[in-house]
Amino acid sequence: MFNEESVVSFEAEFVIETHKYVYGVKVIDKSSVHEYLFIDNKKVFDRQSNSPSQLNKSYFGEDVYQNTYDYLNDNELLISKARRFLSKKKNEHVKNIDSFFKKRRFFDNNDRTQFMDLIVECLEDEKKRKQYNALLAKADIS
Repeated sequence: MFNEESVVSFEAEFVIETHKYVYGVKVIDKSSVHEYLFIDNKKVFDRQSNSPSQLNKSYFGEDVYQNTYDYLNDNELLISKARRFLSKKKNEHVKNIDSFFKKRRFFDNNDRTQFMDLIVECLEDEKKRKQYNALLAKADIS
């Protein structure tokens, strides 16, 4: 059961073009985060509270670290900040990571309105409505 003392973790492993990415986050508490990134099985970034961070600057360039890492708060994620900073730049790895996360939907369980546009779209399009109903039938959520 989840409570405020629970550790929440997330890891995504994906391949884009010729690169394999493994990105993970563990949220220990409100100000303690463990974040890591591997590209092609090489540790690019590893940050844990109360430990020195490990950075491999050759993957993103010095400017990313100077403009993101140096200004990173304890509860911020480097990848999120790098994605915002590098949206104007053309870095292959940030572009790949950004494209992966843009295709995913994350939701806040407390926000009941965030999927209204998707639900309306499913109800208005007959093909999508059938897929949605089939998914609901298989999910058996009563």
